[in-house]
Amino acid sequence: MRAAKSVLLQYVILTILVLGLSGCQGHQLQLLRITQTSTVEQVKLDILFVIDISTSLKEEVDAVKEGISVFINALVGSNADFQIAVTSTVIIEQADSAPAQHSGQFLSATGVNNILTSANSTPAEIVADFTATIDFILDPSFTSATTRKACEAILEAAKLATDLSLRPENTAFLRDDADLAIIAIADEEDVSIELPTPKAELDDVCAGAGTPFDDTLFTKEFKTQQEYLDYFTALKIDIFGNSNFSINGIITLAGDVDSCANPDAAPKEEASCFQEAIDATGGFAGSICSTDYSEFLDDLGLQIAALASQIKLDFPADPTSIEVRVDGTLLPTSQVTYNATNTSVNITPAPPLASTVEVSYFVDTDLVDMTLVN
Repeated sequence: MRAAKSVLLQYVILTILVLGLSGCQGHQLQLLRITQTSTVEQVKLDILFVIDISTSLKEEVDAVKEGISVFINALVGSNADFQIAVTSTVIIEQADSAPAQHSGQFLSATGVNNILTSANSTPAEIVADFTATIDFILDPSFTSATTRKACEAILEAAKLATDLSLRPENTAFLRDDADLAIIAIADEEDVSIELPTPKAELDDVCAGAGTPFDDTLFTKEFKTQQEYLDYFTALKIDIFGNSNFSINGIITLAGDVDSCANPDAAPKEEASCFQEAIDATGGFAGSICSTDYSEFLDDLGLQIAALASQIKLDFPADPTSIEVRVDGTLLPTSQVTYNATNTSVNITPAPPLASTVEVSYFVDTDLVDMTLVN
């Protein structure tokens, strides 16, 4: 929770339990109850859609457009201060050091801002502008004019869009105190880690008509998925050492290739590698084979807002010992979720703005620097 990070953590020793463990060579386990207190502030989210604009995916992207209102309403219902930008998975040849279109360029319909903000627009206006942008980028006159030679590279496109040394025009999108949520819409595996490769292989990876892709005009910094994850981690790290970003997507899940309800629209390959990136960042994935994305988009809006409002614990907790109080009222365990991977607590629904949240839990004293608890 970014709100919590602006508040000094309060450590309170409530009790120490000494348990003799038979058969453990006399080892004694000491448990310390720690309490962290924070004040809830408005969640801030910078949301980047990275969309495959291939003609084969038009129906699916149209379905995202139709379901975007429930996504926006979920964010509004979570009291989120959010921004939305759209780019494509297209990576095109570039003639110099500056990135070419699209290559992380923010896309928008004529007369529509390329960064949609909840601060300046009503939910209905954001939905209308997002819809207009999707219609614009799916128009054959747009796609045929801009995809002479391109690669479907989700992470590379997101990296270029957020690398302000290459895209200074995108500066307003990345706010220091906001979480970053990347949402991909694609029916094929991300090919970011395959670029650049020797020219012959690069021509095999990249789709499109025209002259062969000139790899001397394309430079890419990262060659592994972990390097991309490390980049986004560093991009959104806060003063407490917590990284605040997630990768999400409507993609080809395991089994989708053979089980799509519409065989004509069946994806070509499972996005197993990109799924790993989603899992590594605590993100969420929906099936590209769904005929209606409304339910997933509703859940996604709620979930990324919840990720942004999660409370980071300083130590691994005993999940059964966690107690959460909001303005002094103990919450039922059904409203509290503990994430052992990043030692954080999510509260659903999000607590009211300006409320005081107190999280109390047991930790093993072997894991605690006792100099901090004085």
